[in-house]
Formats: sequence, C-alpha cells, structure tokens
Amino acid sequence: TSTRDKFDKTTSLISRLAMLGIFLVSCLFPAAELSDFGHKYVMEVRQQQELLLLEIERSVTRSMKQEESNKLSLNSSLSSNITKELFTQPIIIQGGEASDSQSRARRKFVKEMMKHAWDGYAAHAWGKNEVRPVSKSGNSGTVFGASDTGATIVDSMDTLFIMGMDEEFARGKQWIAANLNLTQIKEDVNVFEINIRYVGGLLSL
Repeated sequence: TSTRDKFDKTTSLISRLAMLGIFLVSCLFPAAELSDFGHKYVMEVRQQQELLLLEIERSVTRSMKQEESNKLSLNSSLSSNITKELFTQPIIIQGGEASDSQSRARRKFVKEMMKHAWDGYAAHAWGKNEVRPVSKSGNSGTVFGASDTGATIVDSMDTLFIMGMDEEFARGKQWIAANLNLTQIKEDVNVFEINIRYVGGLLSL
C-alpha cells in the first residue's frame, strides 16, 4: 500500500471518529443543555480534526519525498553499476568467433566480398576516389570532387581493421600518410559525405 493510500484511510477514520463523538454528545445531553456546550464541543472537535489532518498531511508529504529520494538513489546506483559493467568489459574489435556455424559462414562470406571489392579498387583505381567496376577505371567528378584524394581507401580503413585484413590495412595507411592532402580539393564537394567518410576513416588510424 502506498503512502497516499494510508493517508486517505487515516483521514477517513478520523472523520468517522469525530462524527461519532458529536453523535454521542447529542445523545447524552438534553437539547437545552447542548446548545452552548454542544456547539463548543463540535467546534473544538472540528478544530482538532483539522490540526490532526494537517499534521498527517505534512507527515505524508515527508514520507513521499523520502520514498522518491530512495527510488532516485536506487536508480542512480543501478545505472552506475550498469555503466561500470559496460566500460569494464573488454571490447573485442578484432577476432572473436561466433558460436554457431551459420554466423561463422556469413562472416566468412562478407569478408570475401570485402576482399573482392578491395582488390578490384586496388588493381584498377588505386588512389582515386572510387572505381568503375565495369570499365575498370577510376571515377572522378563524384560527391568527393574530381581530385585524387583516395576516398575509398580512407573510408575502408576501419572495416579493414575490424575484419583483420592487416595487409590491406597497412597498405592503405601507408598511402594516407604519403599522399592524402585534402587542401588540393578546389571544387565543390558534399560536406556530409566528406565528414562521415574521411573523419570516420581517419579516426580508426
């Protein structure tokens, strides 16, 4: 039962007791004697009732605030413990085999597709922003501009690292260190694409 429910039950009981007291007075004393005494008694009972209810209301308010404070403290403690558990667990970026064969087969297939795409780019458009898979040539004039700023290389760095393609990652990192120069871009580019691909890729180095 909540604190508010207890308060409602208590106030109801007090009201009933007060009405019972008034009823008893009216039964014990004749009407003539009740005029002054009974009026004073009724007023006194009502006054005491109001004071008692006021005190109960204050007590209930204090109890409710304490309960709310305890809940907040408990929630804060639980949240803190969960946060600690999340940040104390080792983060597996590379490796980590799945327990079931289906997941392992899917991972293997995705990695092979990445290897195929990367090898095609490296063979036919190395240093260009993108590769044209049909004509097997570099693609210019895209959202990255016409300059040779290796968008595919930079954008692929985090994926290469996570997939454990260390040789490809090392080659891309070497190209970035020796050739990447965004100041050579003179034409209009898509700022959003530049941010998510270049900044995201460079953060993995």
